[in-house]
Amino acid sequence: MLMLGLLPLLLFTFSGVMIMAAQQTLATASAEGARASLRYGSANERRTAACVAARSSMQWLLNSLDRVSTAAMAAATQSLSPRRHPAPAWPLRSA
Repeated sequence: MLMLGLLPLLLFTFSGVMIMAAQQTLATASAEGARASLRYGSANERRTAACVAARSSMQWLLNSLDRVSTAAMAAATQSLSPRRHPAPAWPLRSA
């Protein structure tokens, strides 16, 4: 009986910690990218430095996203893409 109450609590706590860690990583990456963009001369060098700094700050998050299967990503992409002629939800009766 204790496991039925403890397991959801642990799952809720773990998911909250992971969400906060991802948010903190994105905030740190954006700050590092902004700092790196101010250090170099031309616009292309600043853009490249900002991308490299932000990418290196959130590498663990990118690595965990790479583990998602390509089939699931392809299915999600297809389901989100708009269709030109959506199929009706029910078959139309012929008159």
